[in-house]
Amino acid sequence: MIFDNWELPDQYALNLLYQQKAVVGGFSNNYYWSLTEGATDYAYFQDFFSGDTATHHKLNTHLIRPIRRVDKTKAPTVSIGQSYGGGIVFATDVAGYILVAGTADLTPSVWAGGVQSCLDYSVDFPPYIGWGKVLSF
Repeated sequence: MIFDNWELPDQYALNLLYQQKAVVGGFSNNYYWSLTEGATDYAYFQDFFSGDTATHHKLNTHLIRPIRRVDKTKAPTVSIGQSYGGGIVFATDVAGYILVAGTADLTPSVWAGGVQSCLDYSVDFPPYIGWGKVLSF
């Protein structure tokens, strides 16, 4: 199964991801872009060392971690830290969605490149696990 509905997290989702960084794993103590825009030509980022947020010019290069939103009704029993849908669950009820983080950072990029990298990202996740047990997402 291919999961290709990834996005750059907005400021709220990025902060949730920061709060669960030890559970998800693989983060650098560095700046990560969010989708949330600030003033003209600026967007929000979060420092994954201190947790601080601020805006930077969109031409600065920061790290990217894609996320995807899954309708909670499709997986009502998942928990934080569980592998699901091509990534790791880091929030279980955000406006009716489960939030899933990619398992690795994408290439550091300027803001627009980060938005596009997340849209282009896909995970080929085998639907067959163990002894022929089929998982559906």
